Amino acid sequence: MKLFGHAREVVGKAKDVVAEYDAQSPHTAGQVRQAIGGLLIADGLVGLENPLGGRSRPGIFGHLFQALFGLIFVVVGVFVFSMTSADGDATTTGTITDVRTHTGDDSTTCSLRAEFWVDDIPYRAGTTHSSSSFCSENVGGTVDIRYDSANPADADIDEGSMLWFVLVFPAAGLLVMLPSLIGLAFSAAAIFFGWRLLRSGRAMSAANPPTSTDQGIVAEAKEKFIEVVATVRGGSSTRSAATSSRAIAQSLGLIAAPATPQVPTGPPVAPAAIAAGWYRTADGASERWHDGINWTTHVRPYAPPPHH
Repeated sequence: MKLFGHAREVVGKAKDVVAEYDAQSPHTAGQVRQAIGGLLIADGLVGLENPLGGRSRPGIFGHLFQALFGLIFVVVGVFVFSMTSADGDATTTGTITDVRTHTGDDSTTCSLRAEFWVDDIPYRAGTTHSSSSFCSENVGGTVDIRYDSANPADADIDEGSMLWFVLVFPAAGLLVMLPSLIGLAFSAAAIFFGWRLLRSGRAMSAANPPTSTDQGIVAEAKEKFIEVVATVRGGSSTRSAATSSRAIAQSLGLIAAPATPQVPTGPPVAPAAIAAGWYRTADGASERWHDGINWTTHVRPYAPPPHH
């Protein structure tokens, strides 16, 4: 499946990014391994993209929830099937003797009674539950009977052919569970590989002295891996997916949030000696005239030069 191919590719891209920076100093390479390992663990746990966006892998917790949801359907379906299916080791054909109607607030259901013979002795059996599908049966019609050969009185009308709809529940549950379990395995593998990167990176960094370029290179590696994740996952906009990935990684403390730009305020600043002319003010929206000695009160809107 495409989804599982993406999961494998994310791990593969993580290996590529780590290999690219292994040529750096051992301490820097160790820092990169720790950073990429942490991002990979986060991706395996919760996904670096917003699960509500509909385009990302939900992480191990999302897969676990889906698997439990599917398991509920399987358990309910099996329970209902076991409660409504007839027991016994022998079968025969019986004749319907009674169709009983049960009227509720919103629906009408029916149950059946039938007679069958074993060794020239008559016995009676009934359905284990009422259903609207039984209302189409008529007295005198035939049904299958399942009974205990050691005690034919222990018998029920065999509703196997009428219970196909009950099997829809466990079938639907399995359809949800199987992909979730496979996704769970891939997420666990991503977390394990991330943990190995984290551990090896710590050992490398501890055994080697830091360098002045560590911080910048590690930040670059983090950004590169997040961009890779967004590209692999795709979506309506790779840039928006990357932005979402980066925002979640920042909220988890895995990469630093960008600094808030500081808007300069106050009077314009000029060197000690300045030629007469128009100069932009600190807000960037206006220009003020300098006469070569002092700033004047003459101000005009700034107009950018035309492009050629």
